[in-house]
Amino acid sequence: CFTFTSCFDLRFNLLANAHHELKEYDKAIKYYHQAIDVLKRNGEDLPVLADYFNNLGTTYLLDKDYEKAQLYLKAGLRINLMNNPPDSYEASKSYHNLGSFYTEFNKYDSAIYYYQKCLKNRVKIFGTNSVTVAYTHSYLGRMYEHFDSLHLALKHYHMALHSLVKEVDEDDVYAAPIITQKNYKSYLLDIVIQKAHIFRKIYMSKGTLSDLEAALTYYNLGDFLNDLSRRSLNQEDSKLFLEGYHEADFAQGIKVAYLVYN
Repeated sequence: CFTFTSCFDLRFNLLANAHHELKEYDKAIKYYHQAIDVLKRNGEDLPVLADYFNNLGTTYLLDKDYEKAQLYLKAGLRINLMNNPPDSYEASKSYHNLGSFYTEFNKYDSAIYYYQKCLKNRVKIFGTNSVTVAYTHSYLGRMYEHFDSLHLALKHYHMALHSLVKEVDEDDVYAAPIITQKNYKSYLLDIVIQKAHIFRKIYMSKGTLSDLEAALTYYNLGDFLNDLSRRSLNQEDSKLFLEGYHEADFAQGIKVAYLVYN
């Protein structure tokens, strides 16, 4: 800490983060406000204020106080844009948070607008092969899925997969990756199941047999990744349980297999 006040704003922020993780949102909000109050004594638009505003806005969003969530998330974006270029990583965090805010209200067109801006920044900063880029593609896929723009959703889910496994041909949405322990990443399972679901949806909305076969391929890959994750956890003697792949996904894969082979 360089100053007395900067020590205190950092301490308040760390306390707020801890309560946020414990889902004690009222206490987190209290300490975020205290951190902001300390910083404001040094200058209204200090760059670090944007982080605190974003944290506070996200906490209000989780606490279902949507008016204050929007207020602080937009304030965070305003300060970020005053202190950083619009294509900076800092701005991308604000864009992402606003995308999440509008998703909560089912305003998917606004969510897409901010997720697209976030994606553009993150691709510029990290390149196409990045976990953060994969996450943003995945969010965009979900937004387009809500609009029943299934092929656009598929495109973004596929680009999310390409971001995690660079060997996947980014132009061939039917291409399935070869996954080994060397290139395995935990988030892969979610992306694979998302692609399986979207191929199934495309088939059900007058798609082709190729779409149904692709769905089965990805459900099978999801089952393989599920087993790979469990083996990894068992080898580490971990007491954690695997999340993200449920019996409903497996059952859906079985139904697709019946459609393919009957």
